[in-house]
Amino acid sequence: MTVTSVAFQRITERVAGFDRTRQKVQLPDTSRVFFVDATLGERARSSGQQFWLPLDRTYGIFVCAYCSLFAIPLFTNEALARQPDRFSLKRLPLTIRNTSSFILDAFGYDRRTERERKVLYSPTPAISSNHRETESKARITDPAMAYFGVNLIRIAESLTRVSETDCTWHFDYLAGFFRNAGYAFPEREEADDFVSAVDQDLAGDLHAELWYNGLQAAATLATGLAPEDIAASLPPKSGQLFRASIQHSKEVGDEA
Repeated sequence: MTVTSVAFQRITERVAGFDRTRQKVQLPDTSRVFFVDATLGERARSSGQQFWLPLDRTYGIFVCAYCSLFAIPLFTNEALARQPDRFSLKRLPLTIRNTSSFILDAFGYDRRTERERKVLYSPTPAISSNHRETESKARITDPAMAYFGVNLIRIAESLTRVSETDCTWHFDYLAGFFRNAGYAFPEREEADDFVSAVDQDLAGDLHAELWYNGLQAAATLATGLAPEDIAASLPPKSGQLFRASIQHSKEVGDEA
C-alpha cells in the first residue's frame, strides 16, 4: 500500500466513528423529509443572516470550500469521476450557484429571487440524490462529504463574530442534514482536528489548475475575494500549496 492509501484508510476508520444518526420523522408528517421543522424557522432565518448572507458571502464561502476540496486529490477525483466537467472554468460558477441554493433554502432564503422563502427546504434530499450510488457512479465517500461540509461550516463561522452558542447551533443544524442523508459527520469538537488531519495527510497540488478556476469563479460571482483571502481560508498545508501554485502561475504569466 502507498503512503497515501494508508493515510486514507486511517482517515476512513476515523470517520467511521462519526455520528450518522438520522433525525426521527414523526409519521404521518412525511413532509419533514423535504421541509425543515417549522419550529426551527425563526432561529434558522436568524442563523442564515449571521453566517451566510448577503449572497456574495455565500458564494465566497463556497469558492473557498471548493478550493479546500481541490487540495485533496483523492476527494476531488471522486467528484470528477461522477461529473468530469463539474469544476471546469465554464461550469464551476454554475456548480456554486446550484449547490449554494440547497444550503440557503435551509435558512429560508431563495437564491433565485433573492427573497426570503415562506418555508425552509431541507437540503437532505438533494444531498442524498446528487451523491447516491448509481450504475456508473460510486457514492461520494463519507470522508469526502464530511471534509467538504465541515469546511463550509468553519469558513462561514470565520466570517462573522457571534457567540459560541450560535456557532454550535449553526454547526448542529447543518450537520443534521448530512447525517439525515446517510453520511457520517463529526461533532463540532471533533471537526477542526479532522480537517487538520486530512490536510496534513492527504493535501497535494495534483489539481492545481482547479484553483485557477476557483479564482475565476470568485470574480465571476462578484465575491470580492483576492487570492490571499482564499489562501487564508484554507487549512495550513493546503494554503501553502495554493499560494505556491498561484505564485507560479503568476510568474509564468509574467514571463509569457
